[in-house]
Amino acid sequence: PELLDTARRVLADFVGADEAGLVMVPNATTAVNAVLRSLPLAPGDEILSTGHGYPACRAAAVEIAAAVGARAVEAPLPTRVDSPEQVVERVVAAMGDRTRVLVIDTITSPTALVMPVAPIVAEARARAIPVLVDGAHAPGMVALDVAELGADFYTGNCHKWLCAPKGAAFLWVAPAWRARVRPVVLSHAAGLPPGPARYLEEFGWTGTADPTAACCVPTAIEIMAAMVPGGWPEIRRRNHDLVLSGLEILQEVD
Repeated sequence: PELLDTARRVLADFVGADEAGLVMVPNATTAVNAVLRSLPLAPGDEILSTGHGYPACRAAAVEIAAAVGARAVEAPLPTRVDSPEQVVERVVAAMGDRTRVLVIDTITSPTALVMPVAPIVAEARARAIPVLVDGAHAPGMVALDVAELGADFYTGNCHKWLCAPKGAAFLWVAPAWRARVRPVVLSHAAGLPPGPARYLEEFGWTGTADPTAACCVPTAIEIMAAMVPGGWPEIRRRNHDLVLSGLEILQEVD
């Protein structure tokens, strides 16, 4: 438990979140399922996402909505996006009176777009719509400040750009939701009264598992930063330059 608490503390600092709201999960898909299953959905309600979302999370939204007579709907985005404003306009236009949660990616898995999450979150909050940000590819790829973003839920994987072992990911939940959000698998802490303590205890133990991947996260963050002078900001800059170089090569292909 002490090693896991250290991992949560270091990771929370790295992504700009408070430690009390950050828990370790095996992967971002597990976190998305946990949040969506914890929401008070009713017949006719809608889970809103975009057509650029991760297929597994889309499938979870469809199944979870259908179980209570709700619907999973998608804001239509073109394959080629011309501007961040175009994305914001399309997503906002899809928000309705029955939208109970918006699922938006930081970086889309199928299309590799860096989404304009901050203005979308602001628009959703103005309409009292909770936002779940699927940041599966975000930690290490882009600078993160989860608290400043203002979303209600944020999840990210540590086995991608942080280079931690597979099986290390996190879920952050805003204070107002910590008494409600529960893991997909309930274990010994399920009998605790709702509240921040139960939130941490339930996600801290969901049955026998190997915690090694999660415990490796602080070391992964430290070693990766030490590899390049300038640390993580320089790693992100170099990776972005490589992406642009690759784009130029592809555009030159006849």
